[in-house]
Amino acid sequence: MFDTPVIDAIKAHARQAYPAESCGVVVDGVYHPQQNLAEDPTRAFEMDLQLIARLGDRLQAVVHSHPDGPASPSAADMAQQIAMARPWGLVYVTASDVSEPVFWGDQVPAVPLLGRSFLHGVWDCYSLVRDWYRQERQVVLRDFPRDDEWWHQGGNLYLENFRKAGFEPVDMAGLETGDVVIFQVASKVPNHAGVYLGDGTIIHHLYNRLSVREPIYRWMRYARIAVRYAP
Repeated sequence: MFDTPVIDAIKAHARQAYPAESCGVVVDGVYHPQQNLAEDPTRAFEMDLQLIARLGDRLQAVVHSHPDGPASPSAADMAQQIAMARPWGLVYVTASDVSEPVFWGDQVPAVPLLGRSFLHGVWDCYSLVRDWYRQERQVVLRDFPRDDEWWHQGGNLYLENFRKAGFEPVDMAGLETGDVVIFQVASKVPNHAGVYLGDGTIIHHLYNRLSVREPIYRWMRYARIAVRYAP
């Protein structure tokens, strides 16, 4: 998404700030490190909001690091990115290593639907559903900020929110292309989803695997509900 000098500057800042969270902005194709104003910069980051407001449309991305993890954005990160409507970037850094920055948000070009790696909140099963609808139907579904493993922490993302995203339940026996099947996999609540592609196949992205297209019958024992986009 950005040239090598920007990426290198982001990574260098993350290393320099460790064990605190680094933060900065990309403006006019240049990364600008910023002071982390959080009360505890090892656990969070805050930047000058007046600076963000002054930058306006020149702001290309907000970037921060997660020292010692997690490597994926938190629900709070996702919520702030959605509210700001600008790309956000995240770097995972340890005492000895730093990852390539990952950028997310609807303003970031989508990666191919098949064969994408898994990173919760960036490339996960709901991200794949949203990207399929954006690419195939030119529909931007509502996103929902979520922490990794929300299904083990009392969350019920799919059943609580599918209507808010514009979907209504349909008969599993009458699936049509674009219907979303919600599954329950190693969880007390439904926690996975895939898009029905017709001809008995779905596209989905299971936790810590690559996204794939495969026969739906392999997953029907986990299916709990099918929903259809009906805004």
